[in-house]
Amino acid sequence: MKLGHVSIDGTKIKANASKHKAMSYKHMNETEARLKQEIDGLLAAAEKMDAEEDAQYGKDRQGDELPEELSRRQSRLKKIGEAKAAMEQEAKEKVAQQRAETEQKLAEREEQERRTGKKKRGRKPERLMMTRAGQTTQHQRNFTDPESRIMPDGANKGSFVQGYNAQIGSIPPPR
Repeated sequence: MKLGHVSIDGTKIKANASKHKAMSYKHMNETEARLKQEIDGLLAAAEKMDAEEDAQYGKDRQGDELPEELSRRQSRLKKIGEAKAAMEQEAKEKVAQQRAETEQKLAEREEQERRTGKKKRGRKPERLMMTRAGQTTQHQRNFTDPESRIMPDGANKGSFVQGYNAQIGSIPPPR
């Protein structure tokens, strides 16, 4: 069988998520610390207000619900924690996969060198050292669509799109 031409094309497909809802690991850490401080301040203010309302209206009669701004921040903090955990797990899995692939390549290389008795040309694959999960601060995760990525928009130079990189390959029918 003879193969003629193979055509490959790719495009960016916009995700149904805002690129402004993506946050880097470094920014997650900074936002998490800021939100914890804000929550502590709001809890202290809520406790003070609760004590004032208890004195004014009686125990457990007024102000027993969380203020809206506190519940929003707590839910955002929870989402950030979940996203960080997912990013850390992805990083651990990626390191484990890369390490396994490197070990396999090294074993194949050693086997080939043993069989042929000649040293294989080229650079040996480097063994990966265990990195701390989430160490890269540039990696981002979108809260709305975690599988999409921020990537350059080919149609508009200098702009970015939250989306996917779709690729297709085709072989024309024989003539």
